[in-house]
Amino acid sequence: LSWSASQLNRINPKPVNVDLALLIEENIKLNKSLVESKNTKIVLNYKKDCGAFADENMINICINNVLSNAFKYCPSNSDIYIEVVEGLNTVLKVRNTISPTKIKKGLGLGLTICKDFVITNNGLFVIRESQNTFYVEITLLKIRE
Repeated sequence: LSWSASQLNRINPKPVNVDLALLIEENIKLNKSLVESKNTKIVLNYKKDCGAFADENMINICINNVLSNAFKYCPSNSDIYIEVVEGLNTVLKVRNTISPTKIKKGLGLGLTICKDFVITNNGLFVIRESQNTFYVEITLLKIRE
């Protein structure tokens, strides 16, 4: 873990205008069989042209990890909410119900890497849990004109 963290200092992000809607949709498709097997409903709330200014590969890894965790740790027949809010910055929000017994043993390294990647892109990565609901917010720079 220490080695991995030290390696992040050697990664130079290559920020571009990133199509967040496309990345979200691609990562949902990657997890389609898990979503269907758990009868999970995905509630999307964002414009089709939403985006951010960041390193596309790093942010794609983060989106993949956050969504994979949401799909993996939610109980069957539950809802996952994915929202992108654009303003001074772009904020990706993911909210889902969690199974308390699963969450304690499963999350960690992936989210730590996500946090480092987001910070490397001048963003903010916030995780919180409240009453069996898990919230992740990724704040990134808005698209450059």
